[in-house]
Parts: sequence; C-alpha cells; structure tokens
Amino acid sequence: MPNILVRDVPPFVHERLVEEARERGQSLQQYLLSQLRRLAMDPPPRPDSEAFLDRMAALSAEAERLRGHPVADVDAAALIREGRGPLGSDV
Repeated sequence: MPNILVRDVPPFVHERLVEEARERGQSLQQYLLSQLRRLAMDPPPRPDSEAFLDRMAALSAEAERLRGHPVADVDAAALIREGRGPLGSDV
C-alpha cells in the first residue's frame, strides 16, 4: 500500500488528532486512516464558483450603494450575515 507523509504539522494540530484518536480507542495511525477514507469516500461539497461570483457581485454592488453613508446607518452584523449566506453553506 502507498504511504503518506505529512511534514510540519503544528503541535496543537498533532495534539488534537492524538486526543481524537485516544477518545475513539484508536492509534493515531488508525484514526488518520479512517479520516482519510471518510474524506475519499464522501468528500465535502465544492463551492459553486458561479454562485460565489454572483454573491461577490451583489456584495460589491451593495458596498457601492453604501459608499459615503455614515457608519451609523449600516447594520454591519446584518451585512456580514447576509454575505455569509445560510448556515451550513460552504459557498
């Protein structure tokens, strides 16, 4: 079987992975292999580039519309939430 070597893993990442493996009663090797298998079999959805570009255009238009308005007239948190899209969306 092929091998994979990952260099320069930050200590906090290594510690977290070791902790996850320990909680599952697995070695670090077993845990990482199970996670790699999971990623290979069920990869996370890729962002839709067209939808992303549409969102960026809409945000740019909104920024242009708001240019020159006092900050007090803008609900920054609402704009950020709107820009992020629905919860759980990775686009």
